[in-house]
Amino acid sequence: LNSAVYSCFGMRFTSFFLSLRRSYDDYVGRRNSWGSSAKAIKWMSINIRRYGGDPSRITLVGFSSGAHLAALLACDPGYLQRYRLTNSVIAQVICLDGAHFDVPLAIRMLAEQGLGLAYQDRRVRKLRRLMGEDEERQRRLSPAGHPLTALAGTRFLLLSAGVQGGAGRPLPK
Repeated sequence: LNSAVYSCFGMRFTSFFLSLRRSYDDYVGRRNSWGSSAKAIKWMSINIRRYGGDPSRITLVGFSSGAHLAALLACDPGYLQRYRLTNSVIAQVICLDGAHFDVPLAIRMLAEQGLGLAYQDRRVRKLRRLMGEDEERQRRLSPAGHPLTALAGTRFLLLSAGVQGGAGRPLPK
């Protein structure tokens, strides 16, 4: 690595993800963290050369729900198209402790299997409240729900700390 340019744009209204009181539609329509992030990527792609960066090497890094956001921005071309960008502007995505990249699968697994996760029933309710009951809608909100052809060569690194329920307990072997 000869040089790097670091640009940090935080998720707007992060408290939404903590409370999960509204639906995804309310969140996107009124608070639009996805749009704010896509707009930040647009700014980065235009201005990165000014700071010694290479617009063909933009890497998104996200933690937890930010990992979901970074992955969804890379996988669903619709968010970036609003700002006249294609997914090819994102060279790499690093997801740290992201969960539920396939929302319908995550809901089924949490609802049907005794995984022994802390607050498992509450997680299912919150996911359904946030992502909706309709499986097609959940698929659209899942990074895994989009065709691989949309990735345009984007590389992914998915990392997980492997703790159970966020309580620092290791996963069973």
